[in-house]
Amino acid sequence: MISEDLQVLGFGAEIRSELKPNTHVIEVIDDMRSVNKPLDVEHFGLRHRSAIKLVSRNNAASVLVISQDGPISFVSSDTPGQVKVRKGVNLTNMNMPFA
Repeated sequence: MISEDLQVLGFGAEIRSELKPNTHVIEVIDDMRSVNKPLDVEHFGLRHRSAIKLVSRNNAASVLVISQDGPISFVSSDTPGQVKVRKGVNLTNMNMPFA
C-alpha cells in the first residue's frame, strides 16, 4: 500500500475488513459501451479480495493489483455500493513504445 504522496505504507498483508454490505462487484468488459458482468469476490486471490474490500469501504481509494500469476487489475468505485474491477490493465504508454 502506498499513500497519496507515494510513501510505502505496507505490503504483504491482507486487508481483513469485510466487504461492505450491499456492495455489487462487477468486471468492466467494455467501458465505452458500459458492458459489465457480476463477479464473486471469493473466486479471487488474496490481493484482489483485499483491494475489493478496501474500495468497498472507501470509495475514494483506487487500487492497482499486480498479480503473481496473472495480469494487472484496477479496482475502483465511482458509484456508492459498486466496485469495478478492470482486468488486464496495460500500463504501457502507447505514445512511447520504446520507453
